[in-house]
Amino acid sequence: MYKFIQGEYELHIDRRVKRKLKKSPFQVISFGHTHKPRIWKLKEKWILNTGNWRDEYVLNEKEKKYQPKPKSFGFILHTETEIKQIKLPITNF
Repeated sequence: MYKFIQGEYELHIDRRVKRKLKKSPFQVISFGHTHKPRIWKLKEKWILNTGNWRDEYVLNEKEKKYQPKPKSFGFILHTETEIKQIKLPITNF
């Protein structure tokens, strides 16, 4: 539990997730808010963890003001039938 609270965790893709993904009609499943962007490729399917895409702030104790945390967004380039490219560039706002 301590590692989870400190933000030291990793998402595990277990057999149940792999089975559901295999049966899914979708080529890409996307989610976020783990603060650790990552892309998984499982055969012909993709899992895209965008990391953090909502507005969040951290208090700068020295300057006594809130500063925005970095956001990350996923980009998926595709045609009607094919995923061409998936990227996770990090962007600060």
